[in-house]
Amino acid sequence: MAAYAVAHLDEIDELADAGCHYRPIRHHLGVTAFGVTAWTARAAGDVVVNEHDAGDPTADQELFLVQSGHAVFDIDGDRVDAPVGTLVFAPPRTRRSATAQEDGTTVIAVEGTPGRAYAARGWELWAPLAPLYAAGEHAEVADRLTAVVAASPQYPMLFFNLACCESLTGRTAEALDHLRRAIQLSEEFRRAAEHDSDLDPIRDDPEFKRLVSGRRETGTTTFGRADDLAGAEFVGVNLRGARFVESDLSGVVMRGVDARQLDIDAPWLPHSGHLRVNDVDVIPFVEAELDRRFPGRAERRAPDPEGLRAAYAAVERAWAATVGRAEAMPPGTVDVSVAGEWSFAQTVRHLVMATDIWLGRAILGLEQPYHPLGQIFAGAEDEGFDLSVLTTEQPSWTDVLEARAGRVAMVRDFLATVTPDELDAPHRNPWAPAEPETTRSCLHVILEEEWEHLRFATRDLDAIEAGATT
Repeated sequence: MAAYAVAHLDEIDELADAGCHYRPIRHHLGVTAFGVTAWTARAAGDVVVNEHDAGDPTADQELFLVQSGHAVFDIDGDRVDAPVGTLVFAPPRTRRSATAQEDGTTVIAVEGTPGRAYAARGWELWAPLAPLYAAGEHAEVADRLTAVVAASPQYPMLFFNLACCESLTGRTAEALDHLRRAIQLSEEFRRAAEHDSDLDPIRDDPEFKRLVSGRRETGTTTFGRADDLAGAEFVGVNLRGARFVESDLSGVVMRGVDARQLDIDAPWLPHSGHLRVNDVDVIPFVEAELDRRFPGRAERRAPDPEGLRAAYAAVERAWAATVGRAEAMPPGTVDVSVAGEWSFAQTVRHLVMATDIWLGRAILGLEQPYHPLGQIFAGAEDEGFDLSVLTTEQPSWTDVLEARAGRVAMVRDFLATVTPDELDAPHRNPWAPAEPETTRSCLHVILEEEWEHLRFATRDLDAIEAGATT
């Protein structure tokens, strides 16, 4: 039976934030997919929902339900009367607040950010300590927050705030340790540490400089394609912070290893046979979580024309939302590279190329299917790809979108008329001609490319917003 949780509002401890009283439902129940909080005004005339304005980064998309009593909302200057049972929806960056019209008015707020997986920050646990912090009671905050992070170690913001308070109270070793933990949990806080004045007392410490710069503790050795370490045995070796890129780790066995903060990106994971962690194959769990995060992804291996049309429509919608998110960010965002990876624009250009390879070349058999703006992977020339068909200039974002729209329409038009018999038609794999493919399997590759690169793009936009691009 799946795990579930049940609670009555009165069972959840009431906390206070800037004079407003709330119950942290999300934290209490262990919800990780969205934020949910109950706000209660003790008397008529009290503010029940604090104001968020257009410049407030916490002004996410929110849905409010007046669970009891009666409230009046102010939404961008409009007065909205909200008796019990009323639902009020506020888009991101919309100024919103609410005042109780009756004693004991309770409003349930559910929130999240469009186009992004929800990231719980633990603000519910910090809010009761914020007044003490503002009053300069840093030692007391540090003492209390130490107990909080011990009980709830999943929130990087709490570790960062603890490090700040410890820095201000001369607890240098503890501050550095907790700053390291915050950065390990989220790169957002490496950038935050660069500018937060609370950390000025430890800013000259060599360990602080190392943490902020991202440098490894020792010199690095780089192994390349010419180095064959197959079958090597590492016993008691310190590989902390090592980075494996486009490397063959198939069949690797790890026993008794310290895997803290291990980060694996394996696009072909579903085809890997198994990935066992402590004797448990985690691939089904990873796939289920990705399907949850990206609605429609689970249909990418649809077997019939109708299913394939629905699957492609789903990924179209997902990409449209993500492109909208990128375009709403500061100018130039689409050309920012994170940790040396393709920029957002280059990722979109690669999807143009993926369509050309698997539909234009493999399925349709076009002699020259390639759009000049397509982005090919490094090393393609060694596999016989003629790079001269591609531009060497950086195209404008407008031109990239035009090329992408043309290729999306190309796939959509093909799917509109494809038949079950045509899905079984044989084709040659464009990269390995000896391997048989069908129209169906080629379309599955296109869908895999779409969803995997959407995951990459979403991850990198998150990093750009957090200021972590190295």
